[in-house]
Amino acid sequence: MKLLVNALINIDETIYRVLWIDSEYYVIISMTENKMPIFITKIELDKKISKGKVEEHLVVEIPIQNSPIIKKDEEKRESDWNKLKVFLKNEPDIYFKKFRTEQIKKYKHNIGYSEQYINILMKKYWRGGKTNNVFLPQYKNCGAPGKNRGENGLKRGRPSKYTGGVNVTEKWKNEFSKALNKYYYSKSKNSITMTYHLMRKDVLERGIEDIPTVGQFRYWFLKNRRVKSEIVSRYSGKKYLRDYRPLLGNNSDTLPGVFEIDAHIGDVYLTSDFNRKYIIGRPTVYIAIDKFSRIICGMYVGFDSSYSNAAMALKNCVSDKVEFCKHYGIPIEPEQWPVAALPNKLVADRGEIEGTSIENLIESLGIEVELMPSSRADLKGIVEGFFNLTNSHIKSLLPGKIDLDGRERGDGDYRKSATLTMREYTAIIIHTILYYNNCLLMNYNRTPKMIEDDLVPTPINLWNWGLENFGANIRYGSQEVILALMTKAEASITRRGIKYKSMYYASSSLTKNGYFDRGANKLKKVHIYLDSRNLSYIYIENPYSMSIEKCELLPTSHKFKDKSIEDCEILINQEADIRKQFSDNNSNKRTELIREIENIVSKAQAEMTFDVSTREVKNIRENRKIEKQKKKTMDAFELDL
Repeated sequence: MKLLVNALINIDETIYRVLWIDSEYYVIISMTENKMPIFITKIELDKKISKGKVEEHLVVEIPIQNSPIIKKDEEKRESDWNKLKVFLKNEPDIYFKKFRTEQIKKYKHNIGYSEQYINILMKKYWRGGKTNNVFLPQYKNCGAPGKNRGENGLKRGRPSKYTGGVNVTEKWKNEFSKALNKYYYSKSKNSITMTYHLMRKDVLERGIEDIPTVGQFRYWFLKNRRVKSEIVSRYSGKKYLRDYRPLLGNNSDTLPGVFEIDAHIGDVYLTSDFNRKYIIGRPTVYIAIDKFSRIICGMYVGFDSSYSNAAMALKNCVSDKVEFCKHYGIPIEPEQWPVAALPNKLVADRGEIEGTSIENLIESLGIEVELMPSSRADLKGIVEGFFNLTNSHIKSLLPGKIDLDGRERGDGDYRKSATLTMREYTAIIIHTILYYNNCLLMNYNRTPKMIEDDLVPTPINLWNWGLENFGANIRYGSQEVILALMTKAEASITRRGIKYKSMYYASSSLTKNGYFDRGANKLKKVHIYLDSRNLSYIYIENPYSMSIEKCELLPTSHKFKDKSIEDCEILINQEADIRKQFSDNNSNKRTELIREIENIVSKAQAEMTFDVSTREVKNIRENRKIEKQKKKTMDAFELDL
């Protein structure tokens, strides 16, 4: 162990500071005992070091003033130093008691300090690492921060303006604690002022009149406040974990291929693709995002939270984004959204993801699924951050947006201003994703390798960089994967085609092989796969060829072309409502029709004054000619001139 001046060492459980080093001895001073410096020979200290009785003390505390020094304190420091430097600069002689005593007696009258005070200042200087700043006032040692004041019968603190006031004794602290536990740390969520008045009521009922003020109560509460207990008792443990826990983690400590998926209900009302007059409610937006790069990998806009909609977002992860954007009238280049891959791990909420459907997903696609606790959106902070961005960037621009802030009595219903269709809203989300994928991630923690490669942290750059360095962790999709993620349903086989939700489909090969001929097919049901964003086509499991076959929408169902399943269901339900509304009306009109027919028949029968059994039937042809000529004469065209 090599010792230097100002080093702190531990000798026999006592901390010393090294003040002087000579060829034969060390000068050291105790940091805990009120003693002057002592001499110890090198031989003696080396023996202690070799026996392990001396250790370097690593906790160094040198009083260095970083904050600005006020003029009064600076003058105090300079005054003490100028008076004592005549002693302190005489090293090592000043460490010898005889020389030190002679010097102090010689100069104490000029200095104006007593011998005792001079010794106190010199020890303070040596223990403080021989720096001038030790002579600054140590305000941190003033008072007793964090310690309770003793009770001596006098009123502590600022005098009360109107009354004598009451000290907060241990008795009142117990009253405060009981009141807080009963009224404040509870689901009733009383304010501090309300809690104080409830406590005051209880105390007055017991006959106690001298009560501390609400200010004293609040001061004691803030001094002993426990935020975690407060949030857990007044709200829930989940709220504390979500909104109040320390944020000490790092979302970037992962590899590419870990996707977060979540749903968000859009703050806007939409209209039907078929008729903008029909308001269809708020959309549900599913987003899948890569934790490593923050790039949006997939999306889906529907009307509810369900496994099928989450699967549609995963399907979009492996879809060709150029074709996907083209479907919504947005031309892009492949490099603008270069994602067509499945995750190795999926982080999702419990609920629509949990259950047998997710087990099928794990088995068929080999995706590890991590389910987060409910009401813990903070555990999927990256995807939640994107939802916050959509609210801040696009909400104010949308007609029909939810506007609960600033509404006053008499304001119009914001739902009635709904204008956008599902297709148009989806296009807006796509544009937002394209913008986000090229944004600089301000708080992204780059690795040393990223810094070395001069990587600008945008989602697209991070994704491409991840492919180059961790490409093995990215799993690309296939036709089988897409089929596994599509919505699976059951349809009926009819003479009019394959029927699914009032829509009819067929393919040329099925028609050619007589699949829909009456009596030709004993099967009544067939399994189908569909993309709920576009019901222009479906895929069926052909039970005869054991293959997947594409079926197109028939002309009889052309009104459903290029429509999503949500829009199709809306139209089907609206048409069913129309039929139901007119059902009673049609029945009444049918009854009236029957009545009119019966009246006419009754009048005709009344004019039959002969026996019908005596009528001749052999002259029908001649009678018809006479009647026909008569009708021609009656129906001839004639102008009114």
